[in-house]
Amino acid sequence: MSNRSMRKREAILQAATELFLTREYSGTSMEDIAVAAAVSKQTVYKHFSDKLTLFREVALGSVEHVSRDFQSQVASVAEAPDVPAALRDLARSYVNAVMNPVLLRRRQLVLREAGRFPDLARTYYDSGPRRTISVLSTAFARLAHRGEL
Repeated sequence: MSNRSMRKREAILQAATELFLTREYSGTSMEDIAVAAAVSKQTVYKHFSDKLTLFREVALGSVEHVSRDFQSQVASVAEAPDVPAALRDLARSYVNAVMNPVLLRRRQLVLREAGRFPDLARTYYDSGPRRTISVLSTAFARLAHRGEL
């Protein structure tokens, strides 16, 4: 994907995020998104086959990436030589991740539309919170086994 195409895609995602948050899913059209992103409606459809696909991308876009990074840090805590320092760093990272404005807004979208799209809410939970809880549980069990907790 060219830089220009990536910029357009990002503009579409940003416009869609704003509109979905303010007008919700049912009050937002692909035409509205195209106008807000300053692209043609055809360009929106070139990047996203339909409104639901675009909505899913907006809602889930950064969850997996952030979760993967955090989960990697959690796994390293289980083997850290200085456990108290590693746990403090982990707590700071967690607060930064869950308070990230982009993630907060996307979480709002998922929560608002959970009744309409329960599969989306399930995917969000499975790809973020559920995985994080599992990785934390494994890391804490390892720390307990090492006698660090």
